[in-house]
Amino acid sequence: MPTGPTTRVVVEPLNLSDKKLVLAYLQATRDSLTEKQLAVNSRLPLTGPRIQVYCRKQNLEHRSVYLNGVTLDNGRNIPNPVLHFITVPSGKPGGPTILYSHGGGYHRAIQAQGHIPFVLLCGASCGARQIVFLEYSLSPEEQYPCQLVQAVTGLRFLLEEEGLHANNIILGGDSAGGHLTVSLLSHILYPSPYAPPIDLRSYQFKAMVLISPWLKMPEESSIEEVPQKPNDYLTPERVVKLAKMFSPALNEVWGNPYEAEDTVAVWKRFCLGGDELPICRKAILTVGTSETLLDSCLGFGRDLLRCESVYVDAKTDFDRIKEMDFVLAIIPGETHVQPGLDCALGYHDGRTLKAILAFLDAC
Repeated sequence: MPTGPTTRVVVEPLNLSDKKLVLAYLQATRDSLTEKQLAVNSRLPLTGPRIQVYCRKQNLEHRSVYLNGVTLDNGRNIPNPVLHFITVPSGKPGGPTILYSHGGGYHRAIQAQGHIPFVLLCGASCGARQIVFLEYSLSPEEQYPCQLVQAVTGLRFLLEEEGLHANNIILGGDSAGGHLTVSLLSHILYPSPYAPPIDLRSYQFKAMVLISPWLKMPEESSIEEVPQKPNDYLTPERVVKLAKMFSPALNEVWGNPYEAEDTVAVWKRFCLGGDELPICRKAILTVGTSETLLDSCLGFGRDLLRCESVYVDAKTDFDRIKEMDFVLAIIPGETHVQPGLDCALGYHDGRTLKAILAFLDAC
C-alpha cells in the first residue's frame, strides 16, 4: 500500500501560467454548475467520512471522538461536534497538538486531498504529535453561533479530558475555519453568552496559524465594497451568499470579528504586554495579493494582531520569518488558501506554504 498522498502528480515547480490554469479550471467548474450541484459536490460525503477514507488509504492512525450534550444558551440541542485525531507519522511523543478548523464558507465539507496533507506538513514542521480536525455543522442547516459553541466544546475536551495545556496546542484554520479560530479566541478573551468560558490557567497557546481568514461579513447592500480579484476563485458574490447562509450577528465580535463594535477592545487583549502575556506566544496570518479577502486580512493582521508585515517573494529569507513572533505574510500573486490548492496537487514549493512551515519550524 502507498504511504504518500495519491495526488502527488506534480514533479516540477508550478509556474504562474500553471497556477492560473488551475484557478481557471476551478472558476469554470463553479460557473458551470447549479447551486444544488455545487452543494452536492462539496457536501457529500461529509467531513467525517472524507477524513476516514483518506486516513485509511494513506495508512494514517486515526480516531474519532463524538462530543455529546452540546446546547445553545436557549437550551436548544445542536448537532454533536466530532474531533478527528490523526497521528503525525514523523511526530514527536511530547510534541504539540494542532487543533485545525477547515474552510469552506461554513457550507462545504473538508477538502481532504488538500486540507489533510497540508496540515500534516504543518505538523511535521513543528514536530506535532497529532493533528485534530474539528468537524462542525454546516450552514444553512446550522447557523451562527452553532459552530462557535462546537469549537468551544472541542477545545474544552482537549483541555479537560485529554489533559492538554494551551502551551502545547497550536490553533489553525483557513478561510471560514480561520474565522472560527478567531471567534474561538474572541470567546476566550471576551466570553460570549452562547458557551461556557474557557480558563487557560495562565498558559499561552503555543501558536496560531490563520490562512486567508474570512474576517468581514458583507451584506448584499455592501457587495461593491468587496474588491474584485479576477484571479481568485472566491468571488464577492459568493462571499455575500455564504455570509447570508451562515447568518452571523454583525454587531458581535464572535460573529463579525473585523467590524463589530467591540473589536478593537477585544483584540487589544490579544496583544497585552508588560506583566500580562498575549494569549498566543506566536501567530502568523497569510494572505495572497490576488485574494478577494485581501483588504480585511491586511487590516486585521496589522491593526488588531499587530503583526509585522513580510512580503514573501523569490528573494525572501525564510530564516527571518523563523525569528518573528507575530507575522503578516503577504504573498504576491497567490490566491485564496493557496497552500490547500498546492497540496492537493502534491506541490510543496509554494511561497505561502514555505512561509507557514518556516514559522512553525521555530515554534
